[in-house]
Amino acid sequence: MAAIGLAAAILAKRDPDAVIGSFAADHMISGDDAFLSAVAEAVEVARKDYLVTIGIAPSHPSTGFGYVCLGDKIAIKEAPNARLVSSFKEKPDARTAASYIATGKYRWNAGMFVTKATFLLELLEGYKPAMYEGLIKIADVWDGDEAVRQTVLNEIWPSLEKIAIDNAVAEPAAAEGRVAVVPATFGECTLCGIVVWLDCLSFRLG
Repeated sequence: MAAIGLAAAILAKRDPDAVIGSFAADHMISGDDAFLSAVAEAVEVARKDYLVTIGIAPSHPSTGFGYVCLGDKIAIKEAPNARLVSSFKEKPDARTAASYIATGKYRWNAGMFVTKATFLLELLEGYKPAMYEGLIKIADVWDGDEAVRQTVLNEIWPSLEKIAIDNAVAEPAAAEGRVAVVPATFGECTLCGIVVWLDCLSFRLG
């Protein structure tokens, strides 16, 4: 959470309208068009002030993924598949995973998130205010003198809570109807994380 939050704080200062995405760096994805389409929908939903995750259609009752329970549809023309997240479920045992899939209401949670940088900071301020304050202090000096930046980093970074984005903001925000999911069908093989600035979708997958 701290790494993603710092990226959000820096980018929000540079561009208050920035939309960012957090994706694991160790996932291999097949089905480029389906993936890009899901990300494009996620960007449109994010612009409406949601934290958006991409829910992968499960191919089997995996115990290696957490699960997202699909809620009501969201009326956004540019994102016809978007739905609210009803709840997040931790990695289940095989029997529970099979029961999830049988309902047709669950998707794998691969930890992909898209949102406005400013909205993520709003969530952080509400749910993790100490982390928010620390990250803002770092972001305030990030683009300035390198020695000052390093001094502030050394002072603040070690004190920040070590917690995943799911636990820090996604789960409590979902309970308040502030998290959306774009269900998608594409192949993914889990082989940590990078943050990509998604002002536009001009990138291509390798």
